[in-house]
Amino acid sequence: MHDRTANPKPLVGALPELEGHGRDLRIDACRGIALWCIFLDHVPNNIGSWLTLRNYGFSDAAEVFMFVSGVDLRTGLRQGTVVRGLEPA
Repeated sequence: MHDRTANPKPLVGALPELEGHGRDLRIDACRGIALWCIFLDHVPNNIGSWLTLRNYGFSDAAEVFMFVSGVDLRTGLRQGTVVRGLEPA
């Protein structure tokens, strides 16, 4: 049968750390999804626009895009200060 003393392997591991000073693809993916939602909101008579944030809240995908762009800007500036040897705020 099954060995109850063995530790099972976790199904999902920890998120991998980025090596070097490259772009964070998770942020880029969120911005890409927000851009698709903005596109769907601007196409008239589109059934896909029912799935966007515009119908379910007080804001739409443009606010999400701006927020994630600010996060991306902050991480880029922080990496730039680390490369130059300055301590990030």
